Amino acid sequence: MIVRTLKECQENGRMITDPQGDWDSTRLLLKNDNMGFSFHITTIYRGAD
Repeated sequence: MIVRTLKECQENGRMITDPQGDWDSTRLLLKNDNMGFSFHITTIYRGAD
């Protein structure tokens, strides 16, 4: 089992931010984690297109 905190992922380069500032996505599980799926927390900010 893999246990990661949101803060840990954000500090370790797993957070992607839209250059225009409309959204960000924190990638908790990726393909190379060998879990058979990926899991992301994506936030779209108010007023974004």
